[in-house]
Amino acid sequence: MDPNAAVLSEGQTDIFGLSVRGQFLTERISQPGMYGLPVAGDETTEQRLTKWAQTAARGKADLFLKRLSWDGLDEDAARRLLTDDNFYPDHDTGDWTTLLNNCMEALVSFLPDTLDATIRESLLTHVPFWELCYPFAQYARKQLDEHLSRQQDIFVTEKISPAVLDQYQAALLAQLAEDMGPCLYGEFKAFRPPAINMLNTLLQEPVFTAQKDNHYQAFIAREKTDGLAGFFAKYTALARVIAQRISGWLETTIEFITRLQDDWTSIQTTFGPGVDKLVNIDTGLSDYHNRSRTVVAVHFASGSKLIYKPKNGGVEAAYYNFLNWCNNRMQGECPAFHVSKILDAGSHCWVEYIAHNSCTAPEQIDRFYERSGILLAAIYLLGGVDCHYENIIAMGEYPVLVDTETLLHPYVNKAVFGQQETKIARDMEEHFWDSVLRTGMLPRWEFGKDPKMSVDISGFGSEDQGQERTKRLEWTGINTDSMSRKYKAYERPQKQNMPLLNGEAISFQPYTDNIIAGFERFYQFIYDLSPMEKETAFGIFKNQHIRYVYRSTNIYSTILRNAMQPDALQSGMDFSIEIDALAVAYLSEKEQPKSWPIFEEEQTDLLSMDIPYFSCSTGGTALILKSGKVIPNFFRSTSFDDLAERVGAMNSEKLAQQVTIIRGAFHARFSQNYERLDALKEKKPGLNDIPAKLSPDELLAEAVRIGDAIADTAIIGAGNSLNWIGLAHFPEADRYQLQPLDDSMYSGRCGIALFLATLYQISGTAKYKTLALNALSTLRSQLQVENEAEREEYARLLKIGAASGIGSFIYALTRMADLLGEPDLLNDAYAASTFITKKVIDQDKHLDIISGSSGAILGLLAIYRAAKNPDVLQRAIWCGEHLTTQITNYNGHEAWLTFEDTPLCGFAHGAAGIAYALLRLYTITGNTAYLETANKGIAFEDAMYSAEHKNWPDLRSFSFKEGSYGFTTTWCHGAPGIGLARLATFNVNTSAITGEHIDAAINCTLEFGTDHPDYLCCGNFGRMDFLLEASRKLNRPQLALQVDAMTAQILKQAAEEGTYQLFCNTPSTAFKPGLFLGMAGIGYQLLRLYSPAVPSVLLWES
Repeated sequence: MDPNAAVLSEGQTDIFGLSVRGQFLTERISQPGMYGLPVAGDETTEQRLTKWAQTAARGKADLFLKRLSWDGLDEDAARRLLTDDNFYPDHDTGDWTTLLNNCMEALVSFLPDTLDATIRESLLTHVPFWELCYPFAQYARKQLDEHLSRQQDIFVTEKISPAVLDQYQAALLAQLAEDMGPCLYGEFKAFRPPAINMLNTLLQEPVFTAQKDNHYQAFIAREKTDGLAGFFAKYTALARVIAQRISGWLETTIEFITRLQDDWTSIQTTFGPGVDKLVNIDTGLSDYHNRSRTVVAVHFASGSKLIYKPKNGGVEAAYYNFLNWCNNRMQGECPAFHVSKILDAGSHCWVEYIAHNSCTAPEQIDRFYERSGILLAAIYLLGGVDCHYENIIAMGEYPVLVDTETLLHPYVNKAVFGQQETKIARDMEEHFWDSVLRTGMLPRWEFGKDPKMSVDISGFGSEDQGQERTKRLEWTGINTDSMSRKYKAYERPQKQNMPLLNGEAISFQPYTDNIIAGFERFYQFIYDLSPMEKETAFGIFKNQHIRYVYRSTNIYSTILRNAMQPDALQSGMDFSIEIDALAVAYLSEKEQPKSWPIFEEEQTDLLSMDIPYFSCSTGGTALILKSGKVIPNFFRSTSFDDLAERVGAMNSEKLAQQVTIIRGAFHARFSQNYERLDALKEKKPGLNDIPAKLSPDELLAEAVRIGDAIADTAIIGAGNSLNWIGLAHFPEADRYQLQPLDDSMYSGRCGIALFLATLYQISGTAKYKTLALNALSTLRSQLQVENEAEREEYARLLKIGAASGIGSFIYALTRMADLLGEPDLLNDAYAASTFITKKVIDQDKHLDIISGSSGAILGLLAIYRAAKNPDVLQRAIWCGEHLTTQITNYNGHEAWLTFEDTPLCGFAHGAAGIAYALLRLYTITGNTAYLETANKGIAFEDAMYSAEHKNWPDLRSFSFKEGSYGFTTTWCHGAPGIGLARLATFNVNTSAITGEHIDAAINCTLEFGTDHPDYLCCGNFGRMDFLLEASRKLNRPQLALQVDAMTAQILKQAAEEGTYQLFCNTPSTAFKPGLFLGMAGIGYQLLRLYSPAVPSVLLWES
């Protein structure tokens, strides 16, 4: 008797049990008789229940119960589901277990030495645990060969090289090794001597220079003996994934060959005589959708190539017909599009291969970027989205869109999600989101969990971005005793969306005018068409089949990565729980939303290892799911009607709006703050021939001019609500983003409103009061939240600081209640203060003035001073207590970690600002703990002071170059802000704050003079605010004269250039209306110079 037979019999019995442990949640929920099962309370069940609640509802009991109820469950029913012992298969175990068992039999009988030596060597050096993975792929190949032989068709023999089938098999093997590798590696680590694991942890390279494999071979022999039965008994969900991979591979490979054969004559007719024998393929060129289907590149013996897309090609064919019509009609008015050949076969299509070719002359680059603007205009008018860098290829001087499935992308009907769309939201969508930005072509930063990391994946993006990760997990010492997985640097492949000039990639930065010129030319071309011509050009898009992108692919990919971790692969329940993370987005609704069937389909796709794929018709408003379920009125209108409306609404004003947004997106892509630049721009001219002082009337007139300019750029919504489009700053990544402004004081509507309110109070002009109140209307309605949990979630999302958080709302509303004579604003400020609960404070990790607890103190003290509410003071005290517990030791001194791994100096994010807030709290409470803690932070900064530079170092990580930190002279980081903080608390804390350091800060600021930019946070007016305060508090009139002269100089240059300098490395035409980084702050400082009664906003005085 074969000695393997008994083993396989045992393995088969175990596999029968796998069908239970491999069941998914969705399958158990639908199983009849589930509610008659006993309620389990074992440890595994309780752990799963806790994990499910955390994953699906962030651990919130009420939300988890809601999630369960929407599937007809309660906690007892959930326990029944999660208990494997409650379920016994009394029917066929399913195709996946049969397939898996066959693969396991193939593994047991597999003899590695029978393979060709060259193949074996390649597997040994490239495929982890190849001896265990290869037999699974080999079995799948055998099934494919048997299927093809049964067809008895000479097509495969004559038209498909055996190498093609080998490549398909290799692709499957690579996927199986990727899936199985982490779990096998975990088992191998437990098998081999612990000393090897310890050394691998310490060393970057493998332990043994001579690659020994004794332990490795013993491990392979152990696992091979039972065909991985024990392994799959532990990792049951992985067993099912592997079976699904093989099943999907067989189905899609057979389907590809069948479609190739059926379409062969049409392919030759469409693409010409180069279609001969198929010799190579590249698989996996897209995400997996619809049971493992993916895009394939097809290579023929002649050298010709095609792209096979396993999806309907109707909209792609319509797109190329549209481009061809435009080329024929334009007759040289615009540079022509490249029109790709396509064969649409209904269920799939074959498309011309687009190669990333180089240009040979500079003028071709000019034309490439003009065509890029033309392409941008076409995609914008066609309502396209998701046109990121992977969907555009630079074919010489032609930018080619190679994925058209998201053209005419529809707008969702928000009522489906239980949401009411406000008019201001609709207006903002029309002005901003329903713009060229929606295409995905224009630069836009994406931020991950690490707020310092950002990446631009747009159609114009992908060039070196500095912060982009350059490491990935790779195997080292593969298939040896010392094999491990480590993060290693790798060379990124060249991005194909960028044009090449003699092989070198050329950035779009110098060519923005070419892009805009192309956009304007094509927009005007379409605008000038007659109504009949527009109907002809766009009518072909009616009733086309398109993709609807419900969520970002990144979200789905992240969930699948989590589900493929070894802990989640131990059972179908564990795997399903990770997939259930999708439920979180639905739980904000009180009742089960009409979109719940989408969640069910998302689960089904992800459990099959597919990226969910939804489709609809350009002529309908319903979303029809693969399950057959229909969600009526899912879209607010048909996407073809949206297209017709967009084309019908074209005019010169809309064109100007789009061009402004294009420029703004380009400005945001390359803008950096002053202190991030390695080299400063030229200093502004000296003070010769500049008036020593501007008259009060001139200062006020300029503030009024700024106020009017800000008003003119506002977007007016329902009830005259106001917002602006501007460049928002993300300080941790030092990136700018073009977007509608938020409500913050730093760069949002509160800051603008505070300036307008101050302008009203000084000028007496009523329109500025109206503007200020209208800018606040959206915030005031959002603050009316009764549920404390919702308030806390809002505070965690927005943070609690005095510049970019809830504290900024409190301060601005308190100030404006007085400035505008509107006591109701004080009630709103108090409402905002209730968002800052002890729970929120205790969870604060930012701590700083901008976003954290110290900033919250400043906002809370402003309203306490106005209303003397003890509840408000208590919240400030909680903040102070939190700061006293969060101080940490650093090189013998104590300070706070805000957003870097080391404490920082400075006002915005560093010790100076935190100490300032604690000292302000000390003056109110008399609690010496705040004084003592503040002094520790001051002592830390004193220790950092450099007599050589007469300044304090910028300790942020990017500032560290060539072995030392840099020095900046700004309010946020450097002498002006530190000096301002110490000046403001000098009388409170004479023991720790010395006049010597205040004088040093003054001298450093004076020596710096004026330079780009002009705004408050990092610019000239922030430096001048410190000097102005010093002149008044130290009675040094000479400093006031210096400020007057600097102000006159800046205003003179602004008048000559037509604008203030708001950037260091971006054209001055970019408009920023905000308080700390824009025009409102400049206007506010002019009012400070006009009237000594206007308090310093950089100190949050009131």
